[in-house]
Amino acid sequence: MNKEVRKFLSVEMLDIYKNFNVSNQVEKILRLSKEDMLIILAVCINNHSPNDITVISNTSNFKSDIEELLIFVQNKSRTTESVNLAIEGKFDVPAPYTIQEVREIKLSNLI
Repeated sequence: MNKEVRKFLSVEMLDIYKNFNVSNQVEKILRLSKEDMLIILAVCINNHSPNDITVISNTSNFKSDIEELLIFVQNKSRTTESVNLAIEGKFDVPAPYTIQEVREIKLSNLI
């Protein structure tokens, strides 16, 4: 039985993606399955600025998983089709929050 190929994020994963450049998402990522963790890391790396301090913080705990993704880029047969699609940037996701939107979100959380 083949596992269904996904090109979308679950509600929980979409929440992580949307807030990846806003606040710490490490605990939420750690609760995901290994496949979902690889998918969310690939989608976030493909779509978020690598220079954003919050993005750097959210990826720093997953160095070995990101290295695993880099290996998958070289040898796609070693992973699932859903992870391959995430690596290739073929998941339909909204644009990340802009710097201004992030500021507004952070300020509204302080009030």
